Amino acid sequence: MARRQRNEGFSDFMFGAGRRKSKEEREREEWERLFKQIDEIVLAVEELAPLLKQFAPLVDLFSKQK
Repeated sequence: MARRQRNEGFSDFMFGAGRRKSKEEREREEWERLFKQIDEIVLAVEELAPLLKQFAPLVDLFSKQK
């Protein structure tokens, strides 16, 4: 426990005492990061949709052969 307090004192000295974030702030940042990643995935899928439509007949051809 004393070692942790010493490390926190060092962190406060090096980075400032305001660097520590509350649990709610960390969770909010994690949710924001998650939603940003989901948004990026959706945008990528929207950009690839025309390409996937071009390959749909080829996929249908292979699925009919089995």
